Amino acid sequence: MIDQEGKYMTNNSFAASRQPSTSDMSGFTLNDSRGVTPKHSAYLGKDSHANLDDVTMKNSFIFNQQPAEISEDKDWPIAGATKSTENETSRPAPPNHAVSEVPAPIAFPATPINARTPPTKRIEYLAGLISIATLMVTLIHFIFTFSPAMGMIGALEHYSYEITIRKTIGSYLLNQILLGLFFITSTRFLISRYLRTGDLGSIAEKTTGRTFRVMIPIAACALLEYFLMDVGALTWLEYLPSISWTTWPYAVEYTDFSHYISEVLELVYLLPNAAPQITYNYCTGVLWTIPVQIEGSWITLLGCIVVRQIKTPWKRMCYYAFCIVNHWYAQSWGTFFWFGVLYTDLDVTFKYKKWLKEHAIVLWTGITIGFLLAIAGLSNDLITAWTGFSLPIVERGIHPDPETGLPIAQTANAGYPEYFNPRFNGIIFAVGLQFVIENCYPVQYFLSMKLWVMLFPHIFTIYLVHGLVWWSLGSIVCVHLAAYTPLPYWSVVLITAVVCYGTLFASLPILTPVVETLGKNVTGNIWRMAHDEPAPRRKTLFPFPDRLFLDYEGKKEEIVDEQKDVEKKAGVKVHEEEM
Repeated sequence: MIDQEGKYMTNNSFAASRQPSTSDMSGFTLNDSRGVTPKHSAYLGKDSHANLDDVTMKNSFIFNQQPAEISEDKDWPIAGATKSTENETSRPAPPNHAVSEVPAPIAFPATPINARTPPTKRIEYLAGLISIATLMVTLIHFIFTFSPAMGMIGALEHYSYEITIRKTIGSYLLNQILLGLFFITSTRFLISRYLRTGDLGSIAEKTTGRTFRVMIPIAACALLEYFLMDVGALTWLEYLPSISWTTWPYAVEYTDFSHYISEVLELVYLLPNAAPQITYNYCTGVLWTIPVQIEGSWITLLGCIVVRQIKTPWKRMCYYAFCIVNHWYAQSWGTFFWFGVLYTDLDVTFKYKKWLKEHAIVLWTGITIGFLLAIAGLSNDLITAWTGFSLPIVERGIHPDPETGLPIAQTANAGYPEYFNPRFNGIIFAVGLQFVIENCYPVQYFLSMKLWVMLFPHIFTIYLVHGLVWWSLGSIVCVHLAAYTPLPYWSVVLITAVVCYGTLFASLPILTPVVETLGKNVTGNIWRMAHDEPAPRRKTLFPFPDRLFLDYEGKKEEIVDEQKDVEKKAGVKVHEEEM
């Protein structure tokens, strides 16, 4: 009985949450005027006794239907619901009472306008992965600013152990190829819903809001840094190289406000691989990844539409291989995004995780290979530090030079790739580690720890603001401690790290709501205004007449229009009795 009636419920109807259960709810409807008594309670059966013994997870209304089985177009009848027909006899009117014209009521949607949509199920280990990767990026920038010898070849060192760290764990902790994890993981949040349902509306929503979601908070943070740099927040950064012996951190002020507008717009339309001009006016220059993210979004959103139409699995895999190889040869960041589409498609469409769990040998072999690929990708800088051989230089020489068409190794542009160019060791690291994360339960358990998940809503704020904290407050603390205290430099850096990270984390509860409001909420409103049909427009005095107040003075002495005197038509001669 429950299954037969439950599947006809309308998905967007409030009555769907009042489905009959094994308790006596057959007489309860949303239109009933009587109150809910214990006999008809949703929690008590007849005679006020609990009647939920027969309700199980299988026959409960929560579990008896799938979202895809609910029809939003058909309005199926609900058992026990009161209905009104056109032939129904209405209540008799009072004597001498003419039925007045009442405007038709507004047909409000069943779901309240201000009701929040149910939160989507978040994949906890991916949230933890992004949180850890963000923290590692902040650590890299801190080391480059205050102790460059740990992360950069040729930088002057304060202590000999800095070189030792660079030649050992520095290659694994201070490696910029962690950025590939951002690009692969971001594709899942963009296309998983479309690959699961085939709803092009999700693609339209992401296409409409993606640029606004990224650029509105960036424009606000860039404007904030513009103001702070203009009032001298980075004054002490000029004195930092004489203490930290680093030449990496520097930033210049905008010439005028038009340059700020131009550089923000450049981020939207700039084609990788290139360094945006705003990197010289923004602390740590992290915004070079924004053109990569935006261009990768279009690759992902368009690519998944094509992929879903290729029904034969081996043809689909060949298409993936074709796109990945061409993007790699063209030195495009699209290689990371295509691998992200591949992983999402394998999980959503082909359910490869379930198959791997049934074949343990294949699963653990793949995890081992993925782990080795990740270690090999991170070990590149370690190999270079000890042997002088650099895989990125050799691999870059294979690609064609955009100006001459020759291999780069045969041109004057040969050498180590720029930081905004993808590297082969970064590709194999991201692909291998992503497979391990997707299929290894101990790794997922670590990434799903509450600490990392709690940090996830703040990652965009950390990404945008940490450079300003490092180069303003950090430079002030470091310079003053080194100048006015006898502390050794290692303790100065340690105190600076505590102050900087403490300030950054303390500012998150204040800055994150602003960033999310400017990004997520404004983007959601833009999509709703573009997609949803607006509510019918009504006059201010609706449902009262327009001349309610204009005719008030004339009605003090007598009734102006006796045809509209409802009281007199009803037989109540109030005005005559007053006379």
